[in-house]
Amino acid sequence: MNGTDEKSGLKVGQKIKIPAVSALASNQSVKNTETSKNMALESKNFELKNQLPSVISDTHNYSEKKGDPNLVWPVQKPEVTYVNGKVSGVTLSAKKDEPVDAIKSGTVMFSGTYRGFGNVVFIQSKTGHIYAYTGLGKVLVSKGDYIDFKTQIGTAGINSYSSKSQISLMVFQNGLPIDPAKAPRG
Repeated sequence: MNGTDEKSGLKVGQKIKIPAVSALASNQSVKNTETSKNMALESKNFELKNQLPSVISDTHNYSEKKGDPNLVWPVQKPEVTYVNGKVSGVTLSAKKDEPVDAIKSGTVMFSGTYRGFGNVVFIQSKTGHIYAYTGLGKVLVSKGDYIDFKTQIGTAGINSYSSKSQISLMVFQNGLPIDPAKAPRG
């Protein structure tokens, strides 16, 4: 149907046709009328059943390690929870729409929506560290802006898994994640 076979695979950007379940049933000469009726019913309900999974699970790997809320963080007195794995950093509890401030001065390398992290701001300091503030409700800075220490860069957003107000902070040095609590401030 799509000009492919088991060996050829799909190519990036290739458009494919996906037959409806009822079309599959007629093409495969289904003889059992009860099966045909069920397949047609499934075809009609396919869109409704498959819009969203019934439970969205959080894939983050939260650590038992808690951070010091008395350090300078982007939000005031947060509960600090470490996240490990593919994404390493901390989640910081926040009040709804609480201001999010830069913890290190630097230049905005990116601001906007980024790959499933929601609204984000990446700031590179003069020391080369990159501070990634993710899960923001609003972004108030633009690429190329120079941001001073404690300047508001956005507001806290809502975590799509927990429905709690929070942000995440990741810090990178030479392309590798480092403990945000040990990252330079100021």
